[in-house]
Amino acid sequence: LSPVERALDALCSGLRHSIIDLFASAKKSAPSIFVRLPSQTQRLAVGLVGLLKRPPKDLVSALSSCALALSSRSRCGVSNYLLEVVHSMRTTVAMPTYLSFLIDSSGVKTISAAALSSRHPGEYLTELDNSVAQLSRFLLSSCDNPTTKVLPMIRPIIHKWLASSSSDDIKRLFQSRAAVSVLAAFALNDMQTSGGAFSLDDELRGLLVSSIIIDIESSRRLKLREDDIPLFLAQLLGPAAVLFVCQQGLFLEFVEAVCKRINDGRCICRRSSDESKALDGDQSVHLRAVLLLLKSRDPISIAEVVRSDKDLQVRLLARLEEIDKSEGGPFYEKCLQ
Repeated sequence: LSPVERALDALCSGLRHSIIDLFASAKKSAPSIFVRLPSQTQRLAVGLVGLLKRPPKDLVSALSSCALALSSRSRCGVSNYLLEVVHSMRTTVAMPTYLSFLIDSSGVKTISAAALSSRHPGEYLTELDNSVAQLSRFLLSSCDNPTTKVLPMIRPIIHKWLASSSSDDIKRLFQSRAAVSVLAAFALNDMQTSGGAFSLDDELRGLLVSSIIIDIESSRRLKLREDDIPLFLAQLLGPAAVLFVCQQGLFLEFVEAVCKRINDGRCICRRSSDESKALDGDQSVHLRAVLLLLKSRDPISIAEVVRSDKDLQVRLLARLEEIDKSEGGPFYEKCLQ
């Protein structure tokens, strides 16, 4: 570099570090100076960050907190602009730092269950859908071959969200559903661009199925009204339906796990009438979930996928026969009508 270029580089480096205090919060619970600025000034500040490029790790971390704070203050326009600017600089930022920025700014890690518990389940379950869709879009466009490069890097957080041991059903629902949504986005993108060559490994498939079943059963623990359950299940299972279509054999694994869950429950509940009542409730919501998934038509009908595969159809019908029969006729016949 020439002396002028070195001087300019040193100036830009100094500016990158000096503006961190503008975006960082002095206290964890207090908003940063940036968050309190007028929208137009915020856009100018974000534009400066984009102009300087190569933001330090501390600045990127502060920017994720700002994006999250702006979203909660209904300044989604500035928040989206901030995300787009950081996305445009991704090649000048270490990939782990950039991925942490995307995940932290989505709000999935910090969702407040207490603030949502008083709201209707049909409202709060989709609270983060736009953020998670945006997260998925940025992840998929972060580099060439994101399935092989990005997905392994975010696997630990996906695993954590799916295997969450939180006693708070609402927070766990948000995190597990977000994980399923991200995986569904990767699977659908792969099916559309590569013909479905990508396949989840056995460990992740098992964790997915287990998490989805626990989410379904949470409708009982949340004490939803009977009228609320169909909407709750439809919104809950939307991302799962995409995965079941894109990942060969995953839906059958889900049905087999539901069948085992019900059969295991029957063995346990013979000891107590209270347990028997609880099982009846869980079994009902299991069956409704399977029926709902078989009626799903977005992006592709699961029933059509089943009909196109004779071996899958035979195995699936055998499992559905084992589960139970619904009112008005065999459950498995109603599923594929």
